[in-house]
Amino acid sequence: DWRPDLILMDVMLPGVDGGTAIRRLKNDPETADIPIVAMSAGRTIRRQSEELANADAALSKPFDIDALLAQVEFHLSRRRSEAD
Repeated sequence: DWRPDLILMDVMLPGVDGGTAIRRLKNDPETADIPIVAMSAGRTIRRQSEELANADAALSKPFDIDALLAQVEFHLSRRRSEAD
């Protein structure tokens, strides 16, 4: 019943890799429109760049908090304008 407005996801997940999780979310009509910001260590995120292509944004750790906040604001404001 509850749907988030945005998903912040670390790429390194227990039991499933981030690329697979993102692909599943984007292929499901119930969650396909939820923006996903993927985060991981620089080397990991570069190695998985092709797998993370379905994410709406990707940030390498350590990331600047202002960069994260800018991504959050951008995607939330875009969702609000699409809802209008």
